[in-house]
Parts: sequence; structure tokens; C-alpha cells
Amino acid sequence: MPQEIERRFLIRELKRPWPQVLKLDRIYQGYLEQANTSRSLRVRIYGDDTAVLTIKEGRGLVREELEESISFAMGRSLLERADHCLEKYRYHLEGGWELDIYRGVLTGITILEMENPEPDLTLPKWAEGEEVTDSLTNLHLARLATQLNGAGENFNLFYTHLLKRLPTMVITGGPCSGKSSVMAVLKEEFPNVHFVPEVASIVIGQLGIVPIGSKLSQRTLQEAIYRVQSLFESTSLDFAASEGKEAVIFDRGSMDGAAYFSGGVKGFEKTFRTTAVAEYAKYGKVICLGVPSKTVYDEMKSNNPVRKETHRQALMLDRSIQWAWNIHNRYLYVSPVPIWEEKVEQVRREIKKFLAKK
Repeated sequence: MPQEIERRFLIRELKRPWPQVLKLDRIYQGYLEQANTSRSLRVRIYGDDTAVLTIKEGRGLVREELEESISFAMGRSLLERADHCLEKYRYHLEGGWELDIYRGVLTGITILEMENPEPDLTLPKWAEGEEVTDSLTNLHLARLATQLNGAGENFNLFYTHLLKRLPTMVITGGPCSGKSSVMAVLKEEFPNVHFVPEVASIVIGQLGIVPIGSKLSQRTLQEAIYRVQSLFESTSLDFAASEGKEAVIFDRGSMDGAAYFSGGVKGFEKTFRTTAVAEYAKYGKVICLGVPSKTVYDEMKSNNPVRKETHRQALMLDRSIQWAWNIHNRYLYVSPVPIWEEKVEQVRREIKKFLAKK
């Protein structure tokens, strides 16, 4: 499937003059919801005579895209059956920029895009805004349009949330590293931070699949976790913004799944049609807690029926998780310490520093 490489910016202000407008399209597009959260199925109508059906897979800067022209009648029929729709004007500008000005309930939202961008691409002087390549797609906006229908005066609140990119942090680590317990303690100390529980434990508990065993069972589990993780993260960010939180902290992040693939990071990237770089971009900081000694591990494991790994397996996973995350540019490994309060204090300090730099 061909690749689409694109960067997107949510614009706060446009300044005249713009570059010359080479072409103007009026676009109607709709989306049919897919079970696979990394895939989108889109029908797009240009003007009064052209329709295109598009499948996209992946997230962030690089996505796979398959696009085919269809009859205008088929396009109209699919648009009428779409789960979410939006309308926009697209200005094709000199210099390669595409300016999308949204209509209907999304009036006031403006996105500036560049396909096949240079590595050092920055916003032009005539535009001010925030990059949303990894966080705000047209599918997100179409879903927002569905929510906004009838919202009226609440639109300004929604738009503020779109512009506010909340800082995100991951606290991860091997089995029984204490991350969930640390988060439970610190949640009370940081009421302005939204703490999100571990998705893996929820999925394992509900499906009864353990993270060890055959390669097939591991892959099935990790696919389920990745889908649910994506849903949890997007929903949590929306909720945190609406509640006025300062940041979001996740108990594990998407790259944790790479530790359970026989092919490691490369196997993870191939399975989910993503890249480690794209996954890293979701999180501003990663703290990895080390697995404790065997005595402490066995005691903690006895209090968690979901945990099935031996101490040796836990140490192997600890190394795999470090390998999955340690290229992140704001990665910190916290070595196991004999005194529990010391580990809590280390994480507490890191959260404070993270919030101070947001």
C-alpha cells in the first residue's frame, strides 16, 4: 500500500498576505467507523462531480494510504451512510501548503498541511499555531462534528481543548515494579493530573489471556491491548482537557507491547503498521521502574492474581521494556531500591520537574 507522509498544524491565526492560491476545492467527507482503530475508511466528494474512496492505516507522520476514484452516485450514497461527516474548503497554496478551512459546526477550525515535508519544516511566517500531526486527524474532527451537532455555544470550549496539547507521561516497568502502586500514591498528591490505569491488566482480567505462552496467544493479547490502549488514550486526553487538568500520566504506554513480540520493536512496528518514533511522539516523558529483588517480587506477586511470570521471566521482560523505550529522548530508568518510599520520591521529583517544564 502506498505511503502518505504529511505534517499537520492547527492554526490560531492567519496573517495576510497568504501565498498565491493555485486551486480551491469544496470538500465533503465522511467516515465509516472501523474495528481496527489504526485504520480509517473515508469517502470524499469534491464539488459536484468527483468522489474518492480512501483507506488509511497507521498514525502520525507516515501512514499507508490506498485511494480509488468511485462514481459520484456511489460517493453520495456512502456519504449518506457515514458515521461522521465534515465539510471544508481546501486552498492549494504556492509553496506546497494546503490550507483547510472547516465549515458547518466546525467553522473556526483551520488546519495547515504539508505533504512530503522537509525534515526541518516549520510554520510559515503568515501562520501561527501548534503541530497536531500525531494527535488530530480529520477522523478526529469528523467525530468532533458529530459531538458538536446541537452543542451551540459550547464550541469555543471544544476548540480550546484542541489547541491545548496536554503534556503526557508514561510510567512503565516490568512485572511488580510498583508502577501502579506508585501512581496510586501520587494520584492523591497531584489532583491537577489525570492518571490513567493500566490497560493490559484490564484486558488480561476480562479476556483471561496471560502474557506468556504461545506466540499466537501473545500476539492476540497485544493486538487487543494496543486497540484498547489507543481508545483509552484518546478518551483520557479529551476528558483531561474538559476537566482542566494540567497533564496526563499513563500506567504503561503503547510501546510496552514491543516487549512481548518475538521480533521485538521491529515485530511490533510491522504488526501495527507504525514506527517507534511515531509511538514515542505521543508521550513527553517515560519513567521505567526496575523489577525488585526476588524476595520482594514474590511478595508483591502473591497480591496480584493477574501476574503469572516467575522472577526470572520478570527480569527478562524488564530488559525488553527498557529496550522498547530507552531511545525516547526523555527516558529515565529508576533502579530498584530496598526502601519503597525512595522509589516513590524519585518518581514524585520527576513528575514535579515534568510539570514545571510543560
